[in-house]
Amino acid sequence: MTYFDNATIVFFGALGPMFGTFAWYANVFLFVATVRLALGRAPWLLSDLAGLALALTSFRIVELMHNEAFSEPVCAWGIGFWLWLACFVIVLGISLGNAIAWAFRPSPTPLRHDEATIE
Repeated sequence: MTYFDNATIVFFGALGPMFGTFAWYANVFLFVATVRLALGRAPWLLSDLAGLALALTSFRIVELMHNEAFSEPVCAWGIGFWLWLACFVIVLGISLGNAIAWAFRPSPTPLRHDEATIE
């Protein structure tokens, strides 16, 4: 059984569409969500859903090409894979929480006519 190191997965992940998987591109959506959270902004709900959907396409990978002669089956998903998927679920939960909080925010109270004057 061959294990691929991180550099190999990062390099060959971009070639995923050639094999029918787009999971590697979910990292772009995760990066955007992480940057928005770091800047104190809410992540985008649709962007996070798209990222999770792309990440879930990684279950379509049943074998990894070892070289041009043969490929090896995927035997197990490691802890890093499950943590990676958990990141998408956490970010999606934050987005849903922000969307629900925004939908049920109290409406601003309108000013009365006598309060609206500028001095």
